[in-house]
This record gives sequence, C-alpha cells and structure tokens, in this order.
Amino acid sequence: MEAHGRQERMALNLEIMEARNVIVKPAGGKDSLFVRCYLSTGNGQVKNITVNSKEVTARSDPQWKQTFRLECGGIMDDVNVITELQKQFVRFELRERSGKVKAVGNMFRASKVVGWV
Repeated sequence: MEAHGRQERMALNLEIMEARNVIVKPAGGKDSLFVRCYLSTGNGQVKNITVNSKEVTARSDPQWKQTFRLECGGIMDDVNVITELQKQFVRFELRERSGKVKAVGNMFRASKVVGWV
C-alpha cells in the first residue's frame, strides 16, 4: 500500500514573556508562579502536549522571557494540513505553586490555577 502525502516537519516556537497586574497574596516569599501551556495534538485524539515554564517569584508583574521549540513530523496531505491546524487550540494557564504540602507521607508542591487565556 502506498502512502499518500509526503514526510513533513513542522516547528512551533512558543515565547512566554510576562504577565501583568497579577493579584498575589503575601506568603513570605515562598510562593512562585509559572505558566502551563496545553497544545492540542489533533488527529481526533483527546490528548494534549503540556509544557511548563520555569517558576518565578510571585509578584504582580512576573517575567519569564522563556522560549520553547516544539517539533513534529509525519505524513501530511497539503490540502488538509492548514484545515487541520485551524481546528487545534492552545491554552495558557497562570499557576501558583505554594510551599510544600505533606500527603501520604511524602512532601510535594501542588499548584493551582490563578488565571487562563
């Protein structure tokens, strides 16, 4: 059976720069903020690619200035590539991580959503 389309490679450069006017609660400098990005994988799958930025000190105008490069490849049909990409989504969450929490005998740092786009 012959494959239709051709082998293609695509890249996505994602830059996370800053947030503005974030309302932070005073926590003695122990809280941090990070951005979690969800990218749709497409192809009718429910799965997403998740990327977390570095953590920065929680303040009203945090800055990350961080770049991610995600590459993918596969057999693509020229006619359907753009149409399929237009159906996908990117979601950004601003998340707060507080001090360590003890659960089932282990220490870990949970996070919670502060805002999203």
